[in-house]
Amino acid sequence: MLELIKILGVIWNYFDNTNLFIRIYKTGQYYFKFIIWFFYNPKVKMKYSRMLEVSGDYHHSLSKIKASLQSGNSQFSDGMIEQENRLIFEFKDTRLGYQIRAFPLKENIHHLKISTIFHNVFPFRELASVNEIKTDFYKLCEIVRKTGITIGNQNETIMLEVQIEPRKKSKKIIKSDFDYKDCKINFSGNKIQIDNTYGREFDQIILFILTKWLIDCY
Repeated sequence: MLELIKILGVIWNYFDNTNLFIRIYKTGQYYFKFIIWFFYNPKVKMKYSRMLEVSGDYHHSLSKIKASLQSGNSQFSDGMIEQENRLIFEFKDTRLGYQIRAFPLKENIHHLKISTIFHNVFPFRELASVNEIKTDFYKLCEIVRKTGITIGNQNETIMLEVQIEPRKKSKKIIKSDFDYKDCKINFSGNKIQIDNTYGREFDQIILFILTKWLIDCY
């Protein structure tokens, strides 16, 4: 039931640039519709990714990450798959799959993308599962950071796929872009992309974005 309390504050803060009457009205409108979806509890496929800009050769980076993972306490469900520019694995204790891909940019610089495989969650009623995925994802990012590779810019993205099709057919609603808490949000059909999430409160962002999507698109 924590979600019922959290989302009220999230929605209220979203309308902080409107006058009090409109703010109360819109908050109540969104919250009422959230309650309906809270009990409907739609399934959502979720994926986290972090893009790092790294100095040096990407083969060297992947080699160091692989060695660090295999020498630690991590256990894998089906071993680790190693390809030319990626590592694919699943942690045994969480059953959460990952891949780490390298993208050469220019001499001595490459991108390293750490991402989860899409995972089914029910965030409206099981917000703790969102935070568990985030915690495991951050543990992996910390392992990568501790390998000693030189990391420059970094950014995070959350991908969501709501497992119901949008009911409203207006192109303006089905495809929409806006900002929320300095994050860039894109709706396209039943897919949602949230960019620039590094250091943000994922659970509140996800709750609000999903609520807005359902209200606008269904």
